[in-house]
This record gives sequence, C-alpha cells and structure tokens, in this order.
Amino acid sequence: MAFGMPRQVERFIYLWSFINHMLKELTMLAPFFSDPSRAYSAREIAAKSGASHVTISKRLKRLPFIKREKYGPYLGFKAEITEEFTRLRWIYNMQKIWDSGLIEKLRSFYDEPDIVLFGSYAAAVNSRDSDIDIAVVSTHKKKLDCSGLEKKIGHKVQLFIYTKKDIEKMKSSQPELLNSICNGIVLSGELEVFV
Repeated sequence: MAFGMPRQVERFIYLWSFINHMLKELTMLAPFFSDPSRAYSAREIAAKSGASHVTISKRLKRLPFIKREKYGPYLGFKAEITEEFTRLRWIYNMQKIWDSGLIEKLRSFYDEPDIVLFGSYAAAVNSRDSDIDIAVVSTHKKKLDCSGLEKKIGHKVQLFIYTKKDIEKMKSSQPELLNSICNGIVLSGELEVFV
C-alpha cells in the first residue's frame, strides 16, 4: 500500500493549479484582448491585474505574441495578432460571456432556446467598439433587455431573435446572415438549419 495522494487527486491538483495560472495570465492580458491596437505600460497593467509591475514585465517578456514598444518615456508592450494570441483571446471572450450570466439569462427568458454566438466576437477578431452578435432561436420573439449585462461584459449585445419558421425563410431571403450564424458557436441548444 502506497502512502501519499492517490494519482487522480495528484492530477486534479496539478490541473487546478494550471487553470489558476492560466486565469492569472488571462487577467494580465485582458487590456490587450480588449484593445490590441494600443501599447500598455507594465505599471498600467499591474494596476488592473493586482500584480507588481516587475512581475508583469517578466511575464510579458516571455510571451511570443507580446512585443516591446516605445510608450511615452518608457518601454511598453503591444500585442502582435498571431494565431496563439487569437486563440487566447477567444478563450477570454468566451469566459467573459459565461461569467456575465448572459447565457443563463437568455435560457431562462426564452423557452429552450438555441443560442449562437457569431460575428467578430465569436472569431476573436473583435475591436474595442465591436458588439456581441447572438442569434436566439425560440418559440417567441420578445426582446430581452441586456443593458445591465452589457456593462458587465464591456460590449453592446446585439440579439437576433428568430423562430424556427424565420430560420426556414432565411434560407432564401438572407442566406449570408444564416451562413454566418451557422458558422458561429452554439452556446446552448442545438441549431438545426438543414433538416
């Protein structure tokens, strides 16, 4: 009989510490994800993330998609839009949506809806001014007020509300929009368009 932790517990602890580390990294990168077009100083990021500017500077220097750039009298950091950066930004975008409570609110307001995120936010190519495009396929077309959640997420939420009949009509009337929705990310339900 071996003493110590069972292997599953060991793996769980390792995975948990890895997830916590990744969440800290995402928090540190939040300004770059929100507005990748501008440079940031280590002090500016430290103030938002709660870590010291020295720690921030060390961490950012290790990331291949963060480049050093002149920022006023100091050296700053700016994101280079790479595949790795875009993947992390996608995770960040999804986390913001889930943490905001938007999906739960949509699920409770609409009757068993299919919820699809599409557009620039789904592709992680959104800008600071981009809105979040969400298609909701439900039995009713009432509009949900998302203003409180928009403040939480930091982006305007644009809801596209459809019934199953509307989706059928879109096949001939708006195939480009329907294609964009079909290429989106299903957040809830099961979008069936071509049955």
